[in-house]
Amino acid sequence: MQPARLFQFLSPSQGKLELTECDLEKEDQIEVALGDAGVVICVVGASEKEVLDVTGPYRIDYKATKNLIDAGMLVP
Repeated sequence: MQPARLFQFLSPSQGKLELTECDLEKEDQIEVALGDAGVVICVVGASEKEVLDVTGPYRIDYKATKNLIDAGMLVP
């Protein structure tokens, strides 16, 4: 499913929302994905498809989210 369909109440066609996908484990992609955003809404979570991967919550819920916050602090 396309992310835009999940957020129909904030339609990109209204000019109020721009959806951007980014692999938050790849730090070099984050600043580009942020662009000139004034506000960032982060909706990440460890994949339920990889329930046997005990590193998922650390990698995604903590480390990847920290990567996003760190990159956001660098954007002027």
